[in-house]
Amino acid sequence: MTFPAGFAPSGANFVSATGPSGSLSLFSLVGQTYRFERTGGALFPPGQLRSETSMGVLLSFMAAPLAFAAARLLGVGRFSER
Repeated sequence: MTFPAGFAPSGANFVSATGPSGSLSLFSLVGQTYRFERTGGALFPPGQLRSETSMGVLLSFMAAPLAFAAARLLGVGRFSER
């Protein structure tokens, strides 16, 4: 988190937080930038939502090369002959 010039971040207080998906704590202050550290847990707690999100990410990464291959094969987009 970066603060604007003229703001004194050294006077700000931060309370660490702990929840079901890990804990967040202040790691360091360099100039006008606070660096936070998140430990443990994941973005989503274990369960169906986390599984579906992981599968969506995996399928998206697999689909990108297939889309480029199809565009090249069909000669469309950046692969079209102008």
